[in-house]
Amino acid sequence: MKTKEISLFQKVNTFLGNFEIIILISNVILLSLLMFANVLGRFLGHSITWAEEVAQLLIFMITFIGISYGARKARHIRMGAFLELLNKKLKKVMVIVTSLGTMLVMFYLSYHAMKYTLNVMKSMRVTPSLLWPYWIFLIWVPIGFGLGGIQYLRTIIKNIKDPEIWWSAEEKSEYIDIEANEIENS
Repeated sequence: MKTKEISLFQKVNTFLGNFEIIILISNVILLSLLMFANVLGRFLGHSITWAEEVAQLLIFMITFIGISYGARKARHIRMGAFLELLNKKLKKVMVIVTSLGTMLVMFYLSYHAMKYTLNVMKSMRVTPSLLWPYWIFLIWVPIGFGLGGIQYLRTIIKNIKDPEIWWSAEEKSEYIDIEANEIENS
């Protein structure tokens, strides 16, 4: 029973990881092509009227799905200099505490972003050029914050279960205590 739960969790995690990568890569490519086409169109005297709206949607997706990807790959800002001053046990505690705090902030922001998105959905606001519902742009905000919160939850669980220090559930700490390493090698 437990192995099925783990494999289902791993499948969902793998799906989400692939989803993040596909969204990020495809949207950066699409954004680049769209902006190039629009610049070329302006140069020729015929800009693409809807290009800025689509670019805005792509930027929303890149930014907020990028939050989750950054947390998954431990590519976020951390206080490395401060952590270097701590011993391994305190460092692990600090990683768990900061991950917990960040997770709570992510879920809090996701909740409020979802409330805002639902209000915009009720108002039936649309984009000026394409007349798309504006909530399609905003839905990526709570999704990104929620997925980011899940990544920090995974980091907490990984650090509780594993004796090593993990910056994220997929990235182990690369910190090497130079003094301890020199003593071992002597």
